[in-house]
Amino acid sequence: MTVTSKTREPVSEAAWALTLFVSVASSLLRNLLDDDLSRYAAYVFLGVAASVALVLLVQSIRFGVESWSWAVATLVSVAVGLVSQFG
Repeated sequence: MTVTSKTREPVSEAAWALTLFVSVASSLLRNLLDDDLSRYAAYVFLGVAASVALVLLVQSIRFGVESWSWAVATLVSVAVGLVSQFG
């Protein structure tokens, strides 16, 4: 019987870029459209982006990341979105 060890790959740039895209989409919905549906959609997008960014941050700390620049850009975007939305 052979035992293979599973090594975890670092978090990809694509995961961070996709999360950044969702965060920016939330901001655009909130700023460009002015109706209730777009406001609720912006809340949903920001909630998803914040949740995914938190999971990606934990995974990046544990297993590494291909590029910290995408991680930092995404975290800043989500933080600015949260502060401007609820601050």
